[in-house]
Amino acid sequence: ITSRPQDEAHKNTHASSNQPTTQFHFSDKNRTLENDPRCQITLNLTNTVDYLTNDVRMWKEIANILRDIVANDSVSARTLKFEGTLPPYDDAQYTAQVIINEKLGVRIPVVNATWNADNTSITFQVASLDDKIYLIRTAKNKLERIKSKIILTF
Repeated sequence: ITSRPQDEAHKNTHASSNQPTTQFHFSDKNRTLENDPRCQITLNLTNTVDYLTNDVRMWKEIANILRDIVANDSVSARTLKFEGTLPPYDDAQYTAQVIINEKLGVRIPVVNATWNADNTSITFQVASLDDKIYLIRTAKNKLERIKSKIILTF
């Protein structure tokens, strides 16, 4: 395959760059699209995209099924627990809210909270399953990144 810029009289430009385009010409007259490596790469990419699209669709279906199963138990669907070195406030709901707001940097309201018998952990509830999922995802990233001594369990 050889490439050569278009001659000045018939120069094409790409709309986004205003740069001259390059044309590719087969120097081997026996070469066909079926055995052109670029076509094979394109075909492989298309097959991979199709496979990944189906995979994403399957994972979305699984996530929806699991969401429905968890949502059936309202209490566990919204309940979480902070463990570890917690701020020394008496009010469990206030303590959980401070951790969520200040350590995690999100504004998800704590609906209910209690100190556990060990006095080193707080069990609390948020308003919805979506809030719980968002809080878990945020905590996994932020608490690990700042090497916090607070652990969120669910």
